[in-house]
Amino acid sequence: MNFILSLSAGIALSMDCLAVASCYGVQVPKNRRLMFELGLWFALFQFGMILLGSLMGSLIVSLIYQYAKILSAVLLAGIAVKMFIEGIRGEESCYETDRMRILYLAFATSVDALLVGLAYSMLKENILFTAAIVGIVCFLITIAGFIIGSILHRFVDRFAQFFGAAILLIIAVKALFVE
Repeated sequence: MNFILSLSAGIALSMDCLAVASCYGVQVPKNRRLMFELGLWFALFQFGMILLGSLMGSLIVSLIYQYAKILSAVLLAGIAVKMFIEGIRGEESCYETDRMRILYLAFATSVDALLVGLAYSMLKENILFTAAIVGIVCFLITIAGFIIGSILHRFVDRFAQFFGAAILLIIAVKALFVE
């Protein structure tokens, strides 16, 4: 997968992390250790879930190869619709700072990455490159979200969901029309 598309996927998949990190930034703005811990866990989960999704996809891709483009587009469009709905509903919930809650949030914000990994495996893309870019982008966006959370929390929360959904819709359209 080319760099721009991988970068776009990383941005789109990191929007939930941005929203959660901004929430934490509002709660505990001076806790730099927590900021880096959030960035690390969120990035690792995004990276791992894309790889897991790709592995799952490669196991079943031979069974559904003829429908792969349509399935990829449907999966990505479904994620985009879910993100639009979350954006319309409004606020992310803020959570306490204990490690189990952080791991839960890292998992919850990376479920979309599992589906994206599944979709990308059907496109025969270099998933390790994509997963690495997504992980790096997620780390940086999580840090940025934490830092600017107290300033732009209400605006970023809604905008981030819509922006991420739009990027995933673009990738879904690409999945339908690119060989």
